[in-house]
Amino acid sequence: SLAEALDSHRGDAELYTPTLVPVSKPAKEPSLPPLPPTDLYRFNGIGGFTRDAREYVMTVSPQRMPPAPWSNVISGREIGTVITESGGMYTWRGNAHEYRLTPWYDDPVTDASGEAFYIRDDQTGAFWSPTMLPAAGNNSCLVRHGFGYSIFERREQGISSEFTVYADINDPVKYYVLKLKNTTTRARR
Repeated sequence: SLAEALDSHRGDAELYTPTLVPVSKPAKEPSLPPLPPTDLYRFNGIGGFTRDAREYVMTVSPQRMPPAPWSNVISGREIGTVITESGGMYTWRGNAHEYRLTPWYDDPVTDASGEAFYIRDDQTGAFWSPTMLPAAGNNSCLVRHGFGYSIFERREQGISSEFTVYADINDPVKYYVLKLKNTTTRARR
């Protein structure tokens, strides 16, 4: 039965997930100044369009967010996603209302999300998200919403990240590409 199958796997996650034991404390990193906006058309203090109008670019931080979520709808023939400047997103297949794959919260005040990503320093236990939510960290994020993709660039705890979200045009596949770069002189885990 389904109940028996679920019960037979209940302890598996505990067997394979090691407990994190930090070996050092996070380095005191000063907050970085906001990433400078490039030459943007119709700049409103938070963001604006690139001169070729292919992207809307924003610099957001815990202290500087737009008054309401700024969303990008990304969709192929079979799958789609809505993603905001803070990283709040949900995904559907076929029909955005009837076939949601992750939860959707119609709450523009909190910009709650049904999907989340975290980056963790295994030596210190410090963690943050490559987007502003759910774990903002201390520094700003450069957000680029384009036709069919969104890109989030930031640096936190000496790690630069570039997080790209897009959907396949034909197949029901949503892609997440996370690139990390250690900007410190010490080895990182």
